Amino acid sequence: MSETVIEEYPDGCRIVHEERMYPDLYHFEREGEIRLKSFKNPDKARLYADLYEVVDGFKEDNTGTRGVPPTIARDREEIRMAYFTATMSSTYAAGAFEVEESEVLTAVYRVRERAKTLRSQQTSDE
Repeated sequence: MSETVIEEYPDGCRIVHEERMYPDLYHFEREGEIRLKSFKNPDKARLYADLYEVVDGFKEDNTGTRGVPPTIARDREEIRMAYFTATMSSTYAAGAFEVEESEVLTAVYRVRERAKTLRSQQTSDE
């Protein structure tokens, strides 16, 4: 088993690729190597990182497998759609919100763009 950092963010978070026999995993970690969530798909790990950035962090303690962290639950619908996409799928999110999947994908795009803007601002402030 080997691990490689594939993304590092200005806030000290990162995504680590863990090569395993099957399947590889992608871990979203907070500073200090505290593993927050693991994914089989790197794009879902990146979307989770984007959400974490946009809402300024959140905790999933005691939310269960289909629960939503309070910080996410209180935020806008596009944040919740993106969270369901990262943790389940865009199809699941579309069903949960009773919208077309294209609307969910638009929400995901907006969240990614907000995160990108926030990160570029953090980088230029340094």
